[in-house]
Amino acid sequence: MLTMGSVSGSADDLPLAPASADYHISGPSVEPNRGRCSSSQPGFSVCWPDDGWCFSLRAFSGSMTTPETNSIFMASSTRRAIPGTKTAALGAAGVFLVAVLVYAATLGHGFVWDDHTIILAQESLDDWSRATATLTSNFFQESQEKGSFDYWRPAVVLSHMIETNLFGRAAWGFHLVNVLLHAATSALVISLGLLWFDRKGSVALLAGLLFAVHPVHVEVVAWVSGRSDLLLGLFLLCALIGDRKLGLTGKQRWLFFSLLAFACALFSKEAAAVFPVLVAARKYLELPAKDSFQARAWLPIRAAVPSFVLLGFYLWLRFAVIGSATVLEGPTAGDRLALFWTWWSAFWLYSRLLLWPSLLSILHDVQMVESPWSAAVVAGLAVFIALAWWAWRRRLREAGVTYGVLVWLVCLVPASHFILPLTSQGQAGFPVAERFLYVPSVGFCLVVGWLLGCRFPQWPGQLTFSPRQLGRGVAERSYPVDSRSVFRLLKIGLPILVVLAAGAKSWSRCQDWKDEVSLFGAAVAQVPGNGTAQLNYAAALGDLAKEEDDPETRERLIEEARDHFGQALELIPGNYRVYFGLGNLYVLQGDRVQAKESYKVALNLNPGLYQAMVNLGTLLAQDGDLLGAMDMFQDAVHLRPRNAKAKVNLAHVLQMSGRLEEAIKLYEAALKLNPGLEVARNGLRRAEESIEEASE
Repeated sequence: MLTMGSVSGSADDLPLAPASADYHISGPSVEPNRGRCSSSQPGFSVCWPDDGWCFSLRAFSGSMTTPETNSIFMASSTRRAIPGTKTAALGAAGVFLVAVLVYAATLGHGFVWDDHTIILAQESLDDWSRATATLTSNFFQESQEKGSFDYWRPAVVLSHMIETNLFGRAAWGFHLVNVLLHAATSALVISLGLLWFDRKGSVALLAGLLFAVHPVHVEVVAWVSGRSDLLLGLFLLCALIGDRKLGLTGKQRWLFFSLLAFACALFSKEAAAVFPVLVAARKYLELPAKDSFQARAWLPIRAAVPSFVLLGFYLWLRFAVIGSATVLEGPTAGDRLALFWTWWSAFWLYSRLLLWPSLLSILHDVQMVESPWSAAVVAGLAVFIALAWWAWRRRLREAGVTYGVLVWLVCLVPASHFILPLTSQGQAGFPVAERFLYVPSVGFCLVVGWLLGCRFPQWPGQLTFSPRQLGRGVAERSYPVDSRSVFRLLKIGLPILVVLAAGAKSWSRCQDWKDEVSLFGAAVAQVPGNGTAQLNYAAALGDLAKEEDDPETRERLIEEARDHFGQALELIPGNYRVYFGLGNLYVLQGDRVQAKESYKVALNLNPGLYQAMVNLGTLLAQDGDLLGAMDMFQDAVHLRPRNAKAKVNLAHVLQMSGRLEEAIKLYEAALKLNPGLEVARNGLRRAEESIEEASE
């Protein structure tokens, strides 16, 4: 018979009875477990009298005795055997491989959406001689439009320069780097989990696997422009690991390591600024509960001072390079109270995406909320308060859980846009993106890994009740149980099911990122009321029509694109991108008059729309209006003085106007910026030949 007792034991070392054993589990005769993974709380014992085994479950903490040795194997949080380096390395390698396999399909994908401006439009990525200027300038120096944000992310630019020189503009090379970066970050989650969960390998492994396959990460990995978040996640995890090892060992080399990783994270994305807060939180969780209030208040702040100093230096350097923190425009920069309430609505959406990522889209609709009594606002606040309360309650018993919740919540603060408001790309709503969850999901995966790897195995003990629990006079009940199947279902089966389901969803979601038609087609299906989704789907259909050879199919695609442009204009009236897209459609249909009118409207709405200047200037030049074309191309050169193609366009018009000397100077300037630009070299040759012919 299996009897309940008050001895303690470790569930991880549970001995399995022979298949023929007849045994029962009876309810605990003492106070039930309080749910600690490393404690000495009362529990119950499980014995096989025939073999002499006796195991006691006290929430994974205690001892186990065997008849052969009568020895006790301690399993407390401070004395638990530490997995060998080889075991940890094998787990990390396995997670790395799983991440690569899930996202291998993206290697055949092309560039989508912002990739065209961030990668294809950045001519400076080809030239190492311009590395210094590129790394000390605006992130969108060659692709930004008037009113865009000022981003300084030298680590991202450097990574793209390396890729461009290795792979050219081949999309597969950029996707390969994204996949490898995500796989490496997933492996680092295991390392962080081992450091916070008392070297409990199951928790760390499950956290790493869940992070590797979580569907909400597809946007970051499958989209080349998600590189900022990938590098942020990689370097910030390194900083967190170094900071934790500093707390465990006290060795100063880990301080320098964490600060170096923190600097790299800041150079990748501004959201890394939350790191000092996590340093203070780590120090607070490591302090003994008996310390004075002053010590528990002052020591965390002192621990975070080096990272705060580095953050201040970064902000000064950033201001020196681009001269501003951000551009405050759009609906989220106005009513701060409405922004505050709307954030809780967005937080509710983020929580649902992490817990149940079924409705994934590159665009989400979160409209500004004026009232705090909105259902989404109340739900978001309730989830936040519940998480904060639960984390506070567990801070002394399971610091790793509290730390995971803190990483989850603190790293979401930049996504609130409350400190630095952002625009929503012309749409009257709150900017929400799945990529904002990449770093916060590290904390989420640590918490879920703890729940799956630590909490579930103790639940099967609650199958029966003892007379002490039910009251005098009630007979004790016992049920035959196959402990192997119960533990296999809860400890192995459920985590495997979760990982497989998440991996399958991620694989399926990757197919949506194959090209822009499938990507924005999926977005329109998920959020048909989103004007940006309608706009981008229409533009993708127009690009597809441009490549179509069959006249009937081409015309059908154009009409479908025009219909979606119309829906976009209804949802986001006065949007310059809609008129620009309509101008492109008119060009495909050969209606040059309507095309020029659409481009002019787009430029009236946004005078800094570079591509509209180029397209309108080209049409004017083809129609013989050289003065009008010259004005357009001069504005384009003024907007992008380091863009070689802009100078070539102006040089062509000057050459057509007979102003050969000016054209030659522009061709030479273009070749200095891009020595490999053949169109500039050919134009220069023709201009020089024209001068020679005129002199003869």
